Amino acid sequence: MELLEKQTKPKPLHTESSLLAAMENAGKELEDAELKASLKDAGIGTPATRAAIIETLFARQYIVRDKKNLVPTDKGLAVYRIVKDKKIADVEMTGMWETALAKIEAGGMDADTFRKGIEVYAAQITAELLSVQLSLAAVKPAPARSAAAGASCSTRKWRSVPTWTVRLPYSATSATSN
Repeated sequence: MELLEKQTKPKPLHTESSLLAAMENAGKELEDAELKASLKDAGIGTPATRAAIIETLFARQYIVRDKKNLVPTDKGLAVYRIVKDKKIADVEMTGMWETALAKIEAGGMDADTFRKGIEVYAAQITAELLSVQLSLAAVKPAPARSAAAGASCSTRKWRSVPTWTVRLPYSATSATSN
């Protein structure tokens, strides 16, 4: 028996097309059969909102285009690291909402109960995100760009990213008391 030494390859970068498809088929990897079924025809958002989400990622400079590939920026990766294990990034929640909306439509669930659940969820994710401490301290050289054809110049602009610590007093009950 011969042992082979190999390295794993990272998943390829998304293109706009592959990202749209991933958003459309977001529930495929869920283990819960009911949640998986509820997301089967829904995915994340509608075709129009999926495109708008991608445009927002560009507008907020979370991703950039490199030929056909969508490449996360340092800012995008920082946001990802912050939210990846938080409730706001939980695809199962979308499935639960779709299931609940189907139950409301069929008369098996009260719409007010669903609304109250959304309020609690909004308060929880807000509290969770406000408790995150950010510390960004970096000075990065960014090459100055020529107006002609976007070519790099030898002159460098320095941009400084300030250090932030976010710790705001927040009560989860204050968000639902209205």
